[in-house]
Amino acid sequence: MRLLPLLSLLLLFSSCVQKEKEINVEHEFQLIDSVLYNQQNAWSRGDLAGFMNGYWENDSLRFISSRGETFGYQKVLSNYQQGYPNKEKMGKLTFVIKNRAMLSERIDIAQVTGVYSLKRNKFDDNQKDTGWFSLLFKKFPSKGWKIVIDHTF
Repeated sequence: MRLLPLLSLLLLFSSCVQKEKEINVEHEFQLIDSVLYNQQNAWSRGDLAGFMNGYWENDSLRFISSRGETFGYQKVLSNYQQGYPNKEKMGKLTFVIKNRAMLSERIDIAQVTGVYSLKRNKFDDNQKDTGWFSLLFKKFPSKGWKIVIDHTF
């Protein structure tokens, strides 16, 4: 007879822990979304340094596109600077997040997929690039969520 109340208490506790975990995951997704929207806004105002704040500042940062694979924060930054030397070339960036998944029980690794749209000339819809992205985020204790792998195609 003593076992039934104990089991009931255990089930109640486990459901509370699960709900708390779900709330924590949703909060972390909101933080990740804010990284992306901060990048989007920085890009659209011509602030490449602000855009790069979303990336892990490390030699192991990995960027993959149709041109190949690039390693390292400085190399990724240099490529962006060469390809988008001014605000006019950068244009207006829009992200649409399609899917998010937490890949770690510790809630510190996540994947985000979505669509980007880059409009370079406000008068000409033909000057618009669109494509997909798949990002791997890692949560760092002192820096928060950062992109560690960017696959844009």
